[in-house]
Amino acid sequence: DDIENRVKERLTREFFLERADQGDKDAQYGYACMCYEGKGGIRDYFSARKYFKFAADQNCRLSQYRYAHMCFEGVAGGCLDVEDGFILARKYYGQSADQGYKMAQFNYALMWFEGKGGLKDTRTAKGYYSLASTPSYHGGSIGTSTKNNKVLEECQVVFDLLNKINRAGKGDHFFLYEYAKMCSKG
Repeated sequence: DDIENRVKERLTREFFLERADQGDKDAQYGYACMCYEGKGGIRDYFSARKYFKFAADQNCRLSQYRYAHMCFEGVAGGCLDVEDGFILARKYYGQSADQGYKMAQFNYALMWFEGKGGLKDTRTAKGYYSLASTPSYHGGSIGTSTKNNKVLEECQVVFDLLNKINRAGKGDHFFLYEYAKMCSKG
């Protein structure tokens, strides 16, 4: 059974690659996910990043989000420095956020709040945070289930704490940003 599943994954990955190279954004996203997770072959962050970007540039909001995350975390290089990665992350989180993807809205809000990859603007951050926390009736909200409502409450606490620290002008609070990202993932 395990061997059969690995063969199916390998064939699926090959199929996605063939279609991805023909410009199919869904196949590009699928292939990138398989590369990122090491399904159907070796874990390959460089190919994952490349194909997430291909699909992201074709307006695939999930690829925009995943590519932004890789840029933010500095996975598989491609950026001259950390700030360069933040600039790209902010751009692609923004594109995904503007298409209604809740997780991207939350991360985009935090980037505006922190001033990572561009200007710092708490008003814009609050606007995107509000979008992220608004229940969606067609899926994708981080606030539609009891578990996610608890996560959302925790994120609100972290966001409020970030505001207080920011107003007090106290040092680096990157760890709180990371905690908020963790909360947003449930």
